[in-house]
Amino acid sequence: HAPPSAAPPSAVAAPPPVPSAAMAAPMIQGGAGGAVFASDTPARPSRAMINELLDAPTPSITTIRSRFSSGAVATVQQEGAQGDVSPKELLHVITSASPSPEEHLKALKRLSAIVSEGCSAKHASELCREASALASAVQSTISGRLSQCGDQEQYRIVKHTIYAAHTVFSGVPGVCSAMADGALGGLVEELLLRLHDPQVAETEAFDVLMRGMNELVMDILHQGAPNSVYTLLIRFLYEGAPLSGGKETTPEFTDGVLRCLLEMARCMQAYLPRLDVDLLLYDAHMFLVAHPPSKYRGREFRPLRLLKTILNELVKLKGEGIRRHLTLVPVDTKPTLCSYLDLVLQQQAAKATNTARPVTSSGSPQQESLTTVFEKISSKDKEVAKEGFRLLFKYQQSHTDFSLDQYLQGRSPQFQEHVRKNLAKVNAQEEAKNRAAAADPAPIPLQ
Repeated sequence: HAPPSAAPPSAVAAPPPVPSAAMAAPMIQGGAGGAVFASDTPARPSRAMINELLDAPTPSITTIRSRFSSGAVATVQQEGAQGDVSPKELLHVITSASPSPEEHLKALKRLSAIVSEGCSAKHASELCREASALASAVQSTISGRLSQCGDQEQYRIVKHTIYAAHTVFSGVPGVCSAMADGALGGLVEELLLRLHDPQVAETEAFDVLMRGMNELVMDILHQGAPNSVYTLLIRFLYEGAPLSGGKETTPEFTDGVLRCLLEMARCMQAYLPRLDVDLLLYDAHMFLVAHPPSKYRGREFRPLRLLKTILNELVKLKGEGIRRHLTLVPVDTKPTLCSYLDLVLQQQAAKATNTARPVTSSGSPQQESLTTVFEKISSKDKEVAKEGFRLLFKYQQSHTDFSLDQYLQGRSPQFQEHVRKNLAKVNAQEEAKNRAAAADPAPIPLQ
């Protein structure tokens, strides 16, 4: 086998070529004239030289790569001692299979120091370009070494890997949002699986790692591209969707995903300028198509409740303008998403109207404000909704100046019809009670 023609110069020293006849004569140093040949008659190479060349082992690709990696590690160590080393070179050492644990740790510490000591614009730009490589390196380190953390060296590598990643994610703007979707998904999945793995030993040393991994998750939620994070987390919640490598989701993993989504909803206002609302509504629509609320009537399905929390927060921030962000949703088919957004908008309008026209009166039914009454009317719980209609009926009876038609202005025709139809039912029930009471008078109390 002939040696590779494009082997790096520092990788391996190729066997010297068979000397030609013109170059076989020994060279000697001349005076002012420079080098001269000792003889004009070329000499043939000896048999021993030819045999030595033929017997020289041809280096394998594995040997070349190994020597090249070792050379890169040595170069990084030498440049690191001089203070001139790039994040890309450090990541190459971290992801290489050849460095010793000490070399690995030195590269991790140097990477953390670059950011802690004040990351230059050049290094920040390089870290953003290498964001996916860093995410993949963190994932593979946690996946491959966490179970070996009984060994002190392995524990230190995992700990410093998590610390270096946290330093970069939180200290260099744009790194988290620059991760490719595949690298982001792999890292978040690995972190959530480990954070909610009941088999992880509960020791003080492991608690340090757990806190570090939790910080990484928070870094991604707060600094990552919000739409990429939302899409990833929502897809984790699809029923029956396997994780990478064919792993199955667990209740603990789902709980971790829901906590992440709740955190995203809580701080939505902070990243709203970076959020593509149209795309988020599309993700919500697709989830509701795959998991229609009617399928889960009468039983708890927490992902649906969390999705409603996200939509409520969106409507709170966008108001009626939320309708302009339905460009990716087939509104002509009247999907569940549009119906729910209409309902939330109606509830918010009721609150705004009640705030503008406060109601004050005495008596038990009147103490219920119109906001509370209409919140109950809009409830998915039938018993709560019935209570809301009874309270609205009593409110009408005690407030003769109250105009239901005026209050319902701006609501959808379906909602107005829904309210009037159920108020008529309550009115009929009250009349039936009155007739029954008149036909069967209360007994006279005994003296």
